Amino acid sequence: MKRAVCLHEDATTRAARSGEWNSFLKKHVDECAACREVVETSRWMQALAQDPALNHDSHDASLLWWRAQLSEKQAQAERAQSVLEWTEIVVACAMAVALAGWAAWNWALLQVAADWLETGLSPQTWIAAYSGESSFWSAFSVLLLAALLVAYPILAEE
Repeated sequence: MKRAVCLHEDATTRAARSGEWNSFLKKHVDECAACREVVETSRWMQALAQDPALNHDSHDASLLWWRAQLSEKQAQAERAQSVLEWTEIVVACAMAVALAGWAAWNWALLQVAADWLETGLSPQTWIAAYSGESSFWSAFSVLLLAALLVAYPILAEE
């Protein structure tokens, strides 16, 4: 960020410190943003120096150090929380994509399961028709993904 430079800034600083203003500087401060900022800062600093109630703890260096350390740790925690939130979003999306991929890959199995539910075929007939090892792992994967989708909101709250 570039700092605004004014030729009358030094004179404005001296006048703000001493309280002795001439008419030219008063008019100039009304028109110049950089000098107006110098005056406002000077007034704030003078008020801070004169009121011990405002800066009662500013003399304790260990308290200032502790506050700085606390602020740094809070910033680190916020960064870590942000990373965890993005990871949570990515994992949820990956789970949804995996479930959709499994459904597309095993569409025939899902149709048979839907027919089984509609017609009321016995489970033994369905198991006998699809008793291969790949069907077991497919069913296991679907059940696992469904359990993760159900448990995800519970785990995310903790």
